Amino acid sequence: RGDRQSYDKGYEDGKRDAEAKIVRCKDCKYAHMTYNGECKYCDVWETEDPLYFPADYFCASGEPKEANE
Repeated sequence: RGDRQSYDKGYEDGKRDAEAKIVRCKDCKYAHMTYNGECKYCDVWETEDPLYFPADYFCASGEPKEANE
């Protein structure tokens, strides 16, 4: 039906737009990456112990690096 197709299109468009806004650790200005590509710690997450995240991990606080970083 036409209604279902419109719904599916709207859902897919919204999902694509949301995914495009995700900033992965490897691209985030707050992440400090290790030599092997993991995020060792993050300026947003306050902790005394190192946190290791995969490079493709993301959180709600991620912001892209500036062009000169």
